[in-house]
Amino acid sequence: MAVPRCIPSAVFLDPASPGRIVAVASPGATMSRSLVLLAVTLLAACTTTSSTTSEPAKPVVRPTSGAPSSGAVGDVRVIMYQTKQDLMMVLVNESNAERKTERGRLNLALGDSDRAYKVLTDQQMTTLLASLENRGFSNVADALLDEDAVYLTRASGDIPRFQGVVVVERDGIRRKVLGMRALNESDIGGHQRYKQFVDFKTLVTLKFQATSNAEAPIGGVIMPTGPAR
Repeated sequence: MAVPRCIPSAVFLDPASPGRIVAVASPGATMSRSLVLLAVTLLAACTTTSSTTSEPAKPVVRPTSGAPSSGAVGDVRVIMYQTKQDLMMVLVNESNAERKTERGRLNLALGDSDRAYKVLTDQQMTTLLASLENRGFSNVADALLDEDAVYLTRASGDIPRFQGVVVVERDGIRRKVLGMRALNESDIGGHQRYKQFVDFKTLVTLKFQATSNAEAPIGGVIMPTGPAR
């Protein structure tokens, strides 16, 4: 029910008929004791109601999704090896912790002190990883096991149908996609898998060729770009 507007010490109600205004006092009017008490009671009630209804509304707190993490990409190494020409391409991100020591740099270069790997900024590496994911890398990749080391050597050329491998290593977790030619013309799945490998290989190759910062494992020296080893 709506609360009647209050005019302190000016409006009086009929005690026998609550809510009925019987008098409006002028500023200099003389009031009886009963009417004064009634006015004070009305004023107190109105003051209480006013303080209750005029209390400012509390702000509504809505859950937020939170800002995306802005942390580093982690320690990442991307490798592409193809048996043709015994071609190896290695990309690492600039904040990779293994770059800090000679032992770590040798590990990044797969133990070859003469192999220079290329260094991407963290943002460039993030972009490369996103490009691989957009083409379904995680959907077709398998874990790279210790016994899979042969896929990264010249000896892999003796494996039937094997053409190469793309490896993504992130914070110690290594995943691979093998480039295996289809068994025959009717091997539709084999053709699709090989095409995916070629897509991944192309992405890595283009990024490698477009990057000028090559680092030598011994001494950690950044040197001009040379032919990929």
